[in-house]
Parts: sequence; structure tokens; C-alpha cells
Amino acid sequence: MPLTYIFICKGHWKILGVGGAVKVRKAPCHCCSISTDNLSRASHCIDDCAWCKDYICKGWIKEEDVANKNWVCYHHPIITEELKIKLSTDLKELEAEWKAGMDIELTNVQKNSKLRSPINFMYPTPGEFQDSTNICYDLNKDHISSQEKASFTMDLIADLQVRKMFEAEEELSILDLQKKLAKLMKHEAKLIEIQRDITHGELSTENAAYVIMSAVPCSLHASQRNTIKFVSLLLASGVARARKFAPAGQDAKAADNFISTVDKLMATVVFGSIRKPHHWKTPYDKQKKIVTALSFSGEQCVSVMKNMPKLIELCLQHTGDRGIDLEDERRLWNEAMILYNKAITYLEIKTDLTRLEVLEFQFATDQFAQIFVYKLKLNNEGINNYLHNFITGHFGEYLHHHGSLARHNQEVSVYCLPWLV
Repeated sequence: MPLTYIFICKGHWKILGVGGAVKVRKAPCHCCSISTDNLSRASHCIDDCAWCKDYICKGWIKEEDVANKNWVCYHHPIITEELKIKLSTDLKELEAEWKAGMDIELTNVQKNSKLRSPINFMYPTPGEFQDSTNICYDLNKDHISSQEKASFTMDLIADLQVRKMFEAEEELSILDLQKKLAKLMKHEAKLIEIQRDITHGELSTENAAYVIMSAVPCSLHASQRNTIKFVSLLLASGVARARKFAPAGQDAKAADNFISTVDKLMATVVFGSIRKPHHWKTPYDKQKKIVTALSFSGEQCVSVMKNMPKLIELCLQHTGDRGIDLEDERRLWNEAMILYNKAITYLEIKTDLTRLEVLEFQFATDQFAQIFVYKLKLNNEGINNYLHNFITGHFGEYLHHHGSLARHNQEVSVYCLPWLV
């Protein structure tokens, strides 16, 4: 029987020498090469995604959903030795195509390019469409001046010249130039991603026995950290909205009053009752008007998730700044929590899951991601290390490999919340 190593994320980071806290380390995941500035990056290779192919075969999603971008694939495979071999083969083929098209080093291209690639070519963000330094810049906007268009055209030509792919006699329109450069940059992005994946998978010889697939995550700690993340996001949003919609000069007082209301809810509903209130005090910096680091025990996490609808209603009392209708935002938050809990129940099963059950777990997780990351527009802000492991399919791969994660937990607890199922 192969050895398994059960730690919270920090334990794996220490032994493997890779990974770290999101928004702190540049490469926070020990399983894949995602970077901290694009934690919510969708997959570049949705056509090769085994999870999404299975969903289509089962009829859970349709091919047109993917084509019309109604389904976002966030999957990134764990970099195993087997995958590294495949990636090395893919890299050689892509490099051969690259060198056949232009006689120039990719590093020189990246160094001398004026325009930047989007985080993901399939799903450019609104900000990237508005950014004149991005290849996805929307040239059809009415307010673009002739000077801005001329400047962007010069950058397009310069970047094609860097790649030795500009021919003046072609007399291409600015849109044709943009499409030509975008096609080249998409190829480059794929090359860079594979190179980064291979580099990430290179573990030192001292860590050779500590293979990635044996680094089993503790699902209970994941549940705890994710619950804290959800509540932290809601409380931060609640404070910001209380201040924004307060009467003139009353924003500081409004924030303090909001936190007092949260304390009352936590003490008399979430953790206690009116007759027997819990001694809860939200960690809150009264000077800076921000909620500081939260901490919940396992039992408290269960109580928090059970009362999540009440927290959502309390924190989302005013329209936020993401352009989402208030009622829609509340509904989406509740739907996301239902799907999250549906997924998390599979992690508490102590017998080996079937292939179908693993697929159902990942599909519930992906449905959660469609809402939480994409529709609620939380993007990087909504992601911590464990949520990244959920939506990228890392937990699904561990379930497929080990059958059950509950057997490997560091403690025994129950996170199944029937009210949400």
C-alpha cells in the first residue's frame, strides 16, 4: 500500500518546498502552476478537459454551453510525473510549430512586446476589453479617439515586427492586424503555460518519495477555512455597504453599528440563543473599520453554515459595486452555498466513492464555481487555497486516486448540513 501524507496545506508546502498562502506567494499551489495574480484563471485547454467531456457525455452540460461561454472550465490538472511526460511531448510539438513560423526566441518576444495577453483568451475580462495595452482591446467602442486607435495600431505593428510577422505590402486593416497578433499570442500563451507546468512539477531529489498524489489534503480543515472565507467576504462587504449608504458624516458609526448587529446575530442565533447567548465578539479594528482574521472551531463552522442565509441577508442589505441586482446577489449567494454543501458532503463519505460519485462531487463544485467566481464576479477575491483546490479539480483527482478523503482526515467531525441539500 502506498504511503500517504495527511496535513493541512501548510504541511505539504513545507515538505514539497512549493506552494504557499494565496495573495502572499507568487505560486501558491503545490499541485499546479497557477499564480497568485490569476487564481480564478479559466482553463486554456477546455477541449482536452476530461471532467467537462464527461459532463457533456452525461448530458449535464451541452457543447453549445461551452461554445457560448455559458460554462467556464476552471480545471487545472495536478502536475504528476505522467503528466510531465505528456507536457514535455506537447511542448516539443508547440516549439517546433513556433520555430517553423518565426526564427526568434520566445523570451525575446515576451521582453520586447508592447501589448499584453489576457489572463485567459477564452474569457477576457471587461477590464481587458477596456485596456489599450491589452491585445483584447475593444476597437468597436464609440468613444475611442483617432489618436488612441493610431497608438494601438502602432503597437500592433511593433509587436508583429518583433515576431518578424509584419509585411507592409499585406495592407491589413487594424482589426485584421489585431486578429493576426492575437492568434500568435494565444500560441505563445499555451507554450508559456506548459513550460510553467513542467517547471512547477520539477521536485528535488530529496522530495522524490513525497509524490504529489500522496499529499492527501485534510477535507475538514478545507471546510473550516472555506467557511471562514465565506464569512470574511460577507462581513467585509457588509461593512463597506454600511459605510457607503450611511448619511453624510455617519459612515464610521454605521460600520460600528453593523458589526454590533453581527455580534448580536452570532451570539443569539448562530452560536447561542436569546435565553442563552454565546460570548461572541467579531474581530474588528474600530480605527481602520475592517474585520480582521476570523477563527471558528469545527462545530462553529457547522453552526455558521447552517445559518448562512441569515448572514447573507444581514450583510447584503444594499446594492454592491459589482453591478449585480441586490435580490439576484442574495439569490446567487444562497445557491452557491447550497451547491458548495452538496459537494462537501461527498468528502465526508468514509467508503470508496464510485467514479460516478466522484464526477457528481466535481460537477457540484463546478456549478458552485460558475456562480461564486463567475456570476457573483468575486474572481480572485473569492479564492483561497482550498477553494482553488476545489474548483480546479485537485480534490476530485485525489478522490479518484484514493477513493475517500474522510478516512485520511486528522480528526472526526461531521460537516453534512441537511438543510442545504
